[in-house]
Amino acid sequence: MKVSHIIIGIAAVMGFTACDFTDLTPTDKVGDSQIKTDVSTLKQSLNGIYSKAS
Repeated sequence: MKVSHIIIGIAAVMGFTACDFTDLTPTDKVGDSQIKTDVSTLKQSLNGIYSKAS
């Protein structure tokens, strides 16, 4: 009975803390709203697409 309480407690702690670690925004990607508003970002993304295509 004591072991089951420990396992349930560990599962509850992991369940509550998992959301903080998984709700991250990527730092190496550019969103659609950023591309449309900034000309230099648009040029950089087009250069990246061109370099992968060739």
